[in-house]
Amino acid sequence: MLIVSLLLVAVPPAIPKVAFQTPAGRQYAVVNPPGRTILPNGRFLTPRGKRLYGMENVWQALVSPNGKTMVLFNDGGLTVYDDYQAEKPERRSISMSAAPTGAFMKDGHTLIISNGEAGGIQILQGPEFKEGPAISADGGKVKDSYINDIVLSKDEKLVYGVDVANQDLVVFDIEAKKAVKRIKAGREPYAIAFNEAKNKLYVANIGLFDYSLIPAPREGAQGDKRGLSKPPFAFPTKESEKGVEAEGRFVPGIGDPRVPDAQSVYQYDVSNPAAPRLIKQVKSGVLIHAPADGGKAVGGSAPNALLVSRGKLYVSNANNDTIQVFDAATMKTLKTIKLTPTKELARLRGVIPSGMAVNSSGTRLYVCESGLNAVAIIDTATHTVLGHIPTGWFPVQLSLTPDGKTMRIVTQKGVGRGPRGYLDKRKESDERYGLPDMPGMVNIVPIPDAPTLKSWSKEVLANNGLINQFNAEKAKLKTPIPYLHGVPSDNIKYVVFITKENHTFDGIFGDLKGAKGQPEYAEFGMEGWIAAKGKQERLPIMVNHHRLAKQFSINDNFYMEPDASGDGHRWLVGVYPSLWSTRVFYSGWDFKMNNDAKGRLTSYGSNGSQIPEDYLENGSMWEHLARGGVSFRNYGEGYEFPGSDEPGDPGETGTILTVNHPMSKVLWDNTCWQYPMYNNDIPDVARAEWFIADLEKNYRKKGKPIPRYMNITICNDHGARPKPNEGYPYVCSYMADNDQALGRIVDYLSHLPEWKNMAIFVTQDDSGGDADHVDRHRSFVLAISPYAKRGYVSNVHTSIISCLKSIYKVFGLGPNNMFDAVTSDLADMFTNKPDFTPYKMVEVDPRVFVASKAYDPKDPKYKARIFQKPPIKLDDPEFVEQLRKQSDRAMGGVDKD
Repeated sequence: MLIVSLLLVAVPPAIPKVAFQTPAGRQYAVVNPPGRTILPNGRFLTPRGKRLYGMENVWQALVSPNGKTMVLFNDGGLTVYDDYQAEKPERRSISMSAAPTGAFMKDGHTLIISNGEAGGIQILQGPEFKEGPAISADGGKVKDSYINDIVLSKDEKLVYGVDVANQDLVVFDIEAKKAVKRIKAGREPYAIAFNEAKNKLYVANIGLFDYSLIPAPREGAQGDKRGLSKPPFAFPTKESEKGVEAEGRFVPGIGDPRVPDAQSVYQYDVSNPAAPRLIKQVKSGVLIHAPADGGKAVGGSAPNALLVSRGKLYVSNANNDTIQVFDAATMKTLKTIKLTPTKELARLRGVIPSGMAVNSSGTRLYVCESGLNAVAIIDTATHTVLGHIPTGWFPVQLSLTPDGKTMRIVTQKGVGRGPRGYLDKRKESDERYGLPDMPGMVNIVPIPDAPTLKSWSKEVLANNGLINQFNAEKAKLKTPIPYLHGVPSDNIKYVVFITKENHTFDGIFGDLKGAKGQPEYAEFGMEGWIAAKGKQERLPIMVNHHRLAKQFSINDNFYMEPDASGDGHRWLVGVYPSLWSTRVFYSGWDFKMNNDAKGRLTSYGSNGSQIPEDYLENGSMWEHLARGGVSFRNYGEGYEFPGSDEPGDPGETGTILTVNHPMSKVLWDNTCWQYPMYNNDIPDVARAEWFIADLEKNYRKKGKPIPRYMNITICNDHGARPKPNEGYPYVCSYMADNDQALGRIVDYLSHLPEWKNMAIFVTQDDSGGDADHVDRHRSFVLAISPYAKRGYVSNVHTSIISCLKSIYKVFGLGPNNMFDAVTSDLADMFTNKPDFTPYKMVEVDPRVFVASKAYDPKDPKYKARIFQKPPIKLDDPEFVEQLRKQSDRAMGGVDKD
């Protein structure tokens, strides 16, 4: 019996017979508003009903009390439809400082909004919504306010707003035109709801920590007055909680994330309307580090939307994919509704619930499923999901008409972008003509009957690749990228992921033969061009990129999920943006160096590294690799935090950190601190040499096995100010620097013994401002390996997250979240017949970039080079002019970002 028992214990767990992939197959991205849009991530959009567009990033739509006027809150102000129910309603825009929140007064002609960075609320009056009085939330010692959400009192004399910057509930007196009361809220109060019947207010606090500015070093101590060269501590650790001595100063800790202030819901009594009183604090969702479906929760719950109905308070927990139902009086949890669209993926997250609405009878709850481009319909009696309504891209808010028959669904990204460049200007027949690249959208959709809802629900699952496509015959095949999760690759044991910056496929490979490219857009290709001092010349720019594409595999149907670097670097480490990071990045509050306005210290702009507020329930690829026992080393990713600076006199890490943000513990433990993060004043050719030096010194010369996974960032293809005396005569010189560094790294790796079992993936963090004739989100991925198909152009529809799925499969890991679970992998780029021929780099054209001026091998630590120029700013006139000249031919004079 003992022998039998031992044998039973030794039997490995069965591999689940599940295989998901996005539905696009080999189809390229296309925007088709009236029909089926193919998104950059390979999913489909089939929004129902009437479509109304705003400007970029629409977050909310308010309808006037008379039911005629609709106001959309978007970047740069408001979009107004004075008769939105007309067959072809007229649209007008109001440019102003506005946050995505507001409320109509009962007269229908007075609209009160948050005026965003202006620091308070604004009263808009009359049918034209002319700017009336502004009421500041600042005063006394309080400054830098940002009102993120508002509600009106019953008598409309007061406005209650949440100040996400100073972390208060603020009471505004409309008649007196001033803020009359402040009371503490939790960390980063994000949403507010009013229970008029019971005189209660509810506030959702989406933040986790109160951060603080890095203090100056003590007098006489060694340390940079500007800040730290690396994060002060890892998280979670005792140091992050209590503080630590770092670089000549004591850096305070950030405390315990489980305090009542963090990711919680506050209840206030407003029996005295002008003097709210905090009466209850409850935690929301799965607490950070508490048990969760994937083990211990890495991140918090991210409560982001509130709804009061019939004695219940509904809370959307974006990171947990749950709606939590509280008793609105006692604040006791009555029920937690899990949004799990398919049973096979029930333990994974990615639905991202956000805005909610309820019908007048209280029997149906409608929830935006931002991650599924859908709205869920929930029976409030049984707490079951009845079905899904397909929407536009990333729905965030919804409301019902008074008769309850029609739904108005706000989608941040509308139906996507489409092509960009002078050959593909938007036609007047396009219903989005005259609007920005990617306008947000409102769908006006009738509530479906039962048969229609059943049909639409199936459509939502199919649109998102949520249908198991397991194929027993494919599962039997041995391939370099395994067909199933949980089965390690027999061929590939080491993976190197090289990430770069900001280019489309056409921008670099538009002139690559055999690929779906547009040569006229290939400004950095083999016949790229330079533009300076009134001349234009054709020169090869990124020669190693082209040589690698011809020698190994490239995919020309590959896309960036993100729009820019801020969320791009999150996708690169396997993190889909939460409601917190999505809002902060696209339309949120600005970063400000203000220790008293703690909420301002979390805004990250274009900085690409995670702080605890945007950790997901299951974490990033770093936690996933660590849980799976995969050794890894990180070169240059993970500590470009809010407020960080890339100075012109960089140290080893390339940065100065100004706030006590922590770094993920598993990433901290596996990071090379002698390799610099993003900083365009540091040559990529130097980064290549430092990577090689670290691997040689710390692994090969010590006889240690090299890490199984290596993440390398080379970032100078972002572009910066020309520096002729330092080897960069043009903006495109930075692309050539990046190209030579890539060639050097691949050359070195392909001559290692481990090359026989290695795969190298190369891609970008976002598609930048280049033109592309397929879609503005299109970029590329290179697969470089003995097992990569030689000279092959793949056209399987893939994206950044496809790289992560492929990496997880190689190491025999399961999926980490719903996005990498349902995407398509990169298996098409590989073969079972290896070719072990290594790569030989080629030098770039010295007319474009002079490596010897940029990097001196006799100064390997780069200590002799002290840059006198201040760091480049994106609005620098000289830099902007160089970029304009560089891109004019491809862009044909259209707007660029």
